[in-house]
Parts: sequence; C-alpha cells; structure tokens
Amino acid sequence: MSEAIEIPAATPATPGRLRRFWRHPITQLVARIVFFIFVAGVIGYLLHLVIELPSYESKGEGAMAAQLTEAGATPWLRQLRNLLPTILAYWLMVRLLERRKLDNSRQAGTLHR
Repeated sequence: MSEAIEIPAATPATPGRLRRFWRHPITQLVARIVFFIFVAGVIGYLLHLVIELPSYESKGEGAMAAQLTEAGATPWLRQLRNLLPTILAYWLMVRLLERRKLDNSRQAGTLHR
C-alpha cells in the first residue's frame, strides 16, 4: 500500500502567438503611446467643448499680442485647457496600463523620513 505513485511534472503551457506578440516590450510601448495619444485627444476635445475661450480673428503676431494681454481667468483657463489632457492621459496610462501608483519618489533604496 505504500507504493509511490509517480505523477508527471506539469509542463507550463506555452503562450500562443497573440499573447507572445502582446507581451513583447515593443508592442507594449506602442500600445502605451497609442493609448496616451487617444486619451489626450479625447480629453482635449471635450475640454475645448466645455471651456469656451475668446478666439481672435487675426493670425500671427496680432493674435499672440492679444493673448499676451489677456486679463482675469482667461490665461489660467487657456493653460488648464492645454495642460490637463496631457496630465490626465499620463495618469490614466500609469494607473490602467502599467497598474502602478503615480508616486515615483518611493523607490527601493531611497531614504525617507
């Protein structure tokens, strides 16, 4: 009754071609870039629909001079509308694709008090 039963070692299943392609570092890099551009574009488009800013008829130096002389909240809103899509797209890429927190300051080997 005490006979040893040999159980063959389980061999790991080799991933299919599609899974190997998806896990390749270059594919992951391209996927991150495409995701970032798509999300930033969508957020930027939505912000342009929500935040209406004055548009200037003249082109070139006249429009630049008009934008430089803006007062009140308009310059802040203009910068918010330009920067927020990039920041949100990066945050979403890190959280969804890389599955990590955005806090890069807590790396191994750094001293914190």
